[in-house]
Amino acid sequence: MGTLDDQIRAIVREELQRSAPAATLYTSKRLPPDVIAAATFNRACRAGLVNGAEKHGRSWVCSVDAWAEYRRSVARRAKPGPVKIQADDLLTALGAKRVA
Repeated sequence: MGTLDDQIRAIVREELQRSAPAATLYTSKRLPPDVIAAATFNRACRAGLVNGAEKHGRSWVCSVDAWAEYRRSVARRAKPGPVKIQADDLLTALGAKRVA
């Protein structure tokens, strides 16, 4: 009988996934998939980095689109520019000298 129960559970799970509305809002309790801790989400919203984020009681709320734009802006800022460092400059900065 366990097999029939498993089949029914699988069918119900599929139907629930199919009928569930797509997420349009993220909250401190319903975090975006790329966020592990509510503190990270709250910090970005509190700092005004997420357009249109609002505080509802103890939770922050923002649209899925606003969060996606925030993540794109973070990715753009995180890209390092070209770095031109000479070995002698590195050694000098470390207080060391090159030995010939």
